[in-house]
Amino acid sequence: MKSTPAINPTDDTGGTRLPWLIYLSLCLLLAASIVVELSTSHQREIRGAEERTHATTALVGEWLTGAFQASDVLLHTLINDMAPEWLAPPPDQEGEARHRVGHLISRQPQLLPDIQDITVLDAQGRLLHGAAAGGTQATFIQFQDHPHLDHQVSGMFWSDRLGGFVVAQARAIRNRQGELTGMVSAHREVAFFHQQLERIERLPGSSLTLIDNELKVLARHPVPMDRYQDGVQGMILDTSVLNRLTDSPDTHISFTLSSPVDGITRVYTASKINGLPMIVIAGESRQQVLTAWWRSVTILGLTWLLVVGVGWVYLRGHLRNVRYERALRLSNRSLAVANQTLNQEIDERRRAEADLRTSEARFRQLFDHSLSGVAVHEILLNEDGKPYDYRFVLVNPAFETHTGIAAQDIVGKTALTMFPFPETLRLVDIFGEVALQGRTMTFEHGFRQSGKHFSVGAFPIETGRFAAIFDNITERKLTEARLRGSEEKYRFLIENSHDIIYLFTPDGRFAFVSPSWKTLLGHDIETVIGRHYSDFVHPDDLQICNRAFDQVMQRGNTHNDIEYRVRHMDGTWRWHNSSARPFLDEQGHISGFQGIARDITTRKAAEEEIRHLAFCDPLTQLPNRRQFIDRLERADLTPPHARRHAALLFIDLDDFKQINDTLGHDQGDQVLRETSQRIRRCLREEDMVARLGGDEFVVMLEGMSRDRATAVAQAGQVGEKILRAVAQPHVLAYGEYQLTASIGIALLDGQQGSGKDMIQHADFAMYQAKHAGKNALCFFDPQPKALTPDRTDDTPLFHP
Repeated sequence: MKSTPAINPTDDTGGTRLPWLIYLSLCLLLAASIVVELSTSHQREIRGAEERTHATTALVGEWLTGAFQASDVLLHTLINDMAPEWLAPPPDQEGEARHRVGHLISRQPQLLPDIQDITVLDAQGRLLHGAAAGGTQATFIQFQDHPHLDHQVSGMFWSDRLGGFVVAQARAIRNRQGELTGMVSAHREVAFFHQQLERIERLPGSSLTLIDNELKVLARHPVPMDRYQDGVQGMILDTSVLNRLTDSPDTHISFTLSSPVDGITRVYTASKINGLPMIVIAGESRQQVLTAWWRSVTILGLTWLLVVGVGWVYLRGHLRNVRYERALRLSNRSLAVANQTLNQEIDERRRAEADLRTSEARFRQLFDHSLSGVAVHEILLNEDGKPYDYRFVLVNPAFETHTGIAAQDIVGKTALTMFPFPETLRLVDIFGEVALQGRTMTFEHGFRQSGKHFSVGAFPIETGRFAAIFDNITERKLTEARLRGSEEKYRFLIENSHDIIYLFTPDGRFAFVSPSWKTLLGHDIETVIGRHYSDFVHPDDLQICNRAFDQVMQRGNTHNDIEYRVRHMDGTWRWHNSSARPFLDEQGHISGFQGIARDITTRKAAEEEIRHLAFCDPLTQLPNRRQFIDRLERADLTPPHARRHAALLFIDLDDFKQINDTLGHDQGDQVLRETSQRIRRCLREEDMVARLGGDEFVVMLEGMSRDRATAVAQAGQVGEKILRAVAQPHVLAYGEYQLTASIGIALLDGQQGSGKDMIQHADFAMYQAKHAGKNALCFFDPQPKALTPDRTDDTPLFHP
């Protein structure tokens, strides 16, 4: 007979699911619309900032173009007012020509106060007026080599005459046949650009920066407070975005970047200035740009939460009314169903009685043939209604097998009569909960007197009665005791080992580490278990550990002497040497990675100290000759068209022997240490300075300009900077002592022999600087390299 399901008037799953689905769909649709709007407005704000910054760069570009056009008009005026014979005078009239040119320039009205200096060269490139600054001769040579080139603007460079960074604007003077008859150039200090940028109105947090084609900063507004004293002129903004702009035909590019000058993230536009080797960069603070957008995020988010909340309250009330109406409609059906259910109950009871008789017969069969011992008990209660004992009512044949007690000897007797032991009282308490509270319980129980142990499961049958099923587990308990003894022995060895013993899961996570981990590395064990070994291994050593892990886990190989660094709790790195082997399961399959690690930090420190002594100068702590030669042999000496230039500077202190002879070697050592630090401060982080011995130092500059003339100028600037630093007075025990140096420079271009040849070339140039009067620098000229320093002819081997 089929049972009739009960009618639940509140069960309206099919009727309520659809409204909730519609509600959730509308909520998601509204949320998606808000996300789309926020994404669009975000792009709009960024695009607006890019358009504003692009307009600012265009404004600055127009101003710079106008400024250089004005100065170009001045140069045209000077050229038109110069007589041709002034530029190619006879030898006896050169003084008169110089006077006329100077008088002409002095008569020019000061229409352009930003022009700091005007230089004039004659047809042979000789100086008629002004002072030659860096790159003047190079510009003249370019005008000679390119007949169609009449105008050129340089990048930023240092002017000793003006005492600061300048930008040069030059114009060629040609006759009617197009031949070069001279050159006029005007110099502007970069402070002029900074003053003009300050006049441009800007938004809070925005910035304006002007750089040349070598990405060196000409001017910036505002100047960060931490750079206010020194300024930012000459700082190189070597970013991938600006490099991409300089190498591409594009005129401008927009990007978002954290400023390398002040660390503020801005939306930038960088634009090339037409006809000038300059780039102007305008940026607006990303935080200021997105202020209105964040306000929209807050408003739209709160609006969405309000709409969702109101909709949820309304829909919940509406569905509650629907459920109540459905309950009323179903009440009439419930009465009819009740009569049908009553008839079904009668039929089911009859059928249940028949099933019960069948079940009892089946239970008796299972009871008698069960391999586990089965006993039916009756709980006994005292006057307070609490259990104090229980009686054996029925036991199966297996009961005698497990206990050794026959059924006729125990049925009808109480437990405390058969087993008058303290352990029996525990059974009375447990079985009392089963019989009186209807709980099902499983547990293990042992009798000390007999030494037997049993696994017991108890469940209630009816009020006051329960059944217990048990198995004899005495042999298993003995085996477990033996295993615990063996485990305790190995645990003692692991916990007292100075080395770290560890076990990895197949995916490389710690499943076990010995207590020595805490002693050697400081981490609590519980913070290590479950974490991947890559969380602790030094990034540079991770590839070694991954390779060893793969060999052990995939090939089953044993791996010894794995050396790597592990992070200590205090943030330092400790060197470890590890041996590892696969961990096998009962079927012989690889189920893990086990190993033992030993701390070898002290040994590694000793090795590093030996290496330091072998490659460093003990007096100045600079690299010694051996390390410098090794670095030089590894340097890139490919042809200059494929890479940036490099240069060697050979430095020898002038008359240093007098210090040792007059003041003592301890004062000489002090001078050498201070000089090495002064040279180091003149260089970039990637440059290298080494002491070759005595008072000789050598510097290698890499990553210089691809243009040879510019690279020569850069090397010369560094050399001049070193000469000034060395010439500063030394405060010694007997007063101040001023020292000078002679410097020889050789350009590394991959076409003049090996690195050691370059050292010899720079050494030759240094001796020429000494012959020129000391406290000077000379460049090596590769053309007459077949000659030697002790030659006697008058042809110069080097040029200053």
